[in-house]
Amino acid sequence: MNELSLVLQKEREIKEKIEAVKQEADLFLQEKRSQLEKKLEEVSLTPNEKEQIKSAKEKKLKAIEQAFQEKTQKELSLMLAIRKEKLNKAVDYLTERILCLK
Repeated sequence: MNELSLVLQKEREIKEKIEAVKQEADLFLQEKRSQLEKKLEEVSLTPNEKEQIKSAKEKKLKAIEQAFQEKTQKELSLMLAIRKEKLNKAVDYLTERILCLK
């Protein structure tokens, strides 16, 4: 049962890390977006040039969001693998204990 609590603790830690990374990424995206918007306002460009810049900015933001999602997915996969392994160990341990009691 001690292993099960360790698994749950690890799972909580990983979830906290994922949430922290998500908050950090959201903050980063907000800062970048506001910086780019300020720079865009400062520059006097034609509407076509502004649209091209806006499109490039959106592509960059989408790339950052996709990278974050991929990283989050990898972390979740790792968390599931660890959890599965620990649960299997806990089941094996409990099975051995039950067999020893018979």
